[in-house]
Amino acid sequence: MNRPTLLSLMAVTLAAGTAQASFVSYAVFVDTTGISAAPGYIELQFNQNNATTSGVGAASISQFLSTGYTLGGAAPPSAGVTGSFAALPVVIPNDQGFANYYDEIVTTWGQSFSFLLTLDTAATDSRFFVFLLDSGFNPIVSPLGLGEVANVFLDSSGVPTSHSSIFPGGSASVSAIPEPATGWLLTTGLGTLLLAFRRGSKPRA
Repeated sequence: MNRPTLLSLMAVTLAAGTAQASFVSYAVFVDTTGISAAPGYIELQFNQNNATTSGVGAASISQFLSTGYTLGGAAPPSAGVTGSFAALPVVIPNDQGFANYYDEIVTTWGQSFSFLLTLDTAATDSRFFVFLLDSGFNPIVSPLGLGEVANVFLDSSGVPTSHSSIFPGGSASVSAIPEPATGWLLTTGLGTLLLAFRRGSKPRA
């Protein structure tokens, strides 16, 4: 293997490692065992803080599970939102400014629900929210700043910060899921390329 080929392959490997780091994932679990409320909604939002300076990206919700709930299907979502809890993933782009939402009708509140959240960190200066709402779209409980039970904020560099909560009747947890061993894979890939280069550089007998 000649040097130009090695350098090209190393550049591709480094680029692949960088691309893998552009998403962050969280396991979201909401315990609603103690909530006794009339029908309402589970609402998920992903919004830019400033339509002129925030980056554009999307939130993806998959692996939705619920225990004890009776769900009534998706209410009409905001423009650009695709999927539903019955047809995952739910994808919420943040490119509308404020009010990018998905609402799932809750006929009967149960013990808990959970899902896997994946955020594109290109959506800088943006916020993901989980709300428990009544039929008038008012928070049933509002332990965090805007009435949400959980959130993940991306700062101006795309660095995430998550917030869990405890509220009357339950709690919400947001747990970061470590990325696959990207660094290990990157090191292994570069090591293999260097080994191939050394073998290819040995003088022939």
